[in-house]
Amino acid sequence: MKSLPRLTLRYSRLTFHRDSIEPLKLLDIFRVETPLGTFEMSKAAFRNSFPGVISSRSYQLRGLYNYKTIPSKAMRFKIDAESIFVKKRARYALPESIKGACDEALYRRWLHRKAVAHAIRDRKRWNIPLAISDYKKAIHAAVAAGGSHDAYTGEPLNWSLISQYNNLKSKNGRTKYKKGFKDLPTLDHASDIPGDMNFKICSWRTNAAKSDLTITELIEFCHKITHHNKKHAR
Repeated sequence: MKSLPRLTLRYSRLTFHRDSIEPLKLLDIFRVETPLGTFEMSKAAFRNSFPGVISSRSYQLRGLYNYKTIPSKAMRFKIDAESIFVKKRARYALPESIKGACDEALYRRWLHRKAVAHAIRDRKRWNIPLAISDYKKAIHAAVAAGGSHDAYTGEPLNWSLISQYNNLKSKNGRTKYKKGFKDLPTLDHASDIPGDMNFKICSWRTNAAKSDLTITELIEFCHKITHHNKKHAR
């Protein structure tokens, strides 16, 4: 029986991420998914077949090495990717909670980018190997569980805003432009426990206000503001 991959990475090119691969045991399997193919190998096979990658300055110092074109020595590790991507498209189809509110291709792009960003951040923060695929499952589940509304305020979210934010327009429009994105769906990692993927979907405005507070701390803070303003409004 073939071993299942312990780690799945996804990049636009064939890329090896040091901090994800090195913690694996020699016989652990990892997978790198790219638009040009999916490559699967053990850590031992990686070390034997790609010694130049491991000794490279990019891998040693930056922690990343990518190929602009797929090298011939990588082709023996290429697996049938078509069925994998078909299954993934079905697995991450637009949830019922936001159907009609968002384009499915944009949603999958948003889901992948959020999973990558949070996995990389948490690997550095907790110094443990974390799979992007696990983050994607957890985030998708959070959206399916009620992504149409802010988990903290109950207000409706505007999914048509995802992938629409423009840094240049934001720089020119400043506060007025940013306020137009107050109902943009964002992701709040609601736990500081290493490896705990407890995600909440909330608006950009809520996420900015909550910052690194727990929900209990946020409620207490809001009560203080309300109490203070009521007292001074008399």
